[in-house]
Amino acid sequence: AAPGLGAAEARVTEDETAAQGSVGWATYASYFRHMGVSLAVGFFVLSILMPVVEALVYLWPSMWMSGAGLGSEAANLSVFLALSLLAALLALLRNVLFFTGAGIASERTHREMLWAVLRAPMTFHHANPHGRVLNRFSRDLDDYDTVLPDRLSDAVLCLYLVIVRLV
Repeated sequence: AAPGLGAAEARVTEDETAAQGSVGWATYASYFRHMGVSLAVGFFVLSILMPVVEALVYLWPSMWMSGAGLGSEAANLSVFLALSLLAALLALLRNVLFFTGAGIASERTHREMLWAVLRAPMTFHHANPHGRVLNRFSRDLDDYDTVLPDRLSDAVLCLYLVIVRLV
């Protein structure tokens, strides 16, 4: 301790606190805002359209076999092939949109976080050791880059399964 000061008064750094619990809706909203409206809307539209097309892929052979198809084998097979290719194309496009948006969201969030740390008052930098700031910064970005997209993917998969069951 400094001369004339007790241990509590001489301490410059502060104890770190961490939030507990689940990720709030504001975090997901921020993620999609950083992703970009067009990518987020495209991703959700394809996430809803994809199970409908996939249901048609599974439904078409039963229609074909029951005689409700187009009549000729070649026409029915062409429809089945077209629906299958469309389902694969939609899945590919949805994943491209999601991972492109995730990369954009990560880059924008990193820029905002870095700007906030660089513009923080000097008292923040005196009260928080550089190692702690760096560790917290990298841990939060890692969660944003890996955990959050994984959770979103799981949530969209659940939505996908619900839509398939309803169709």
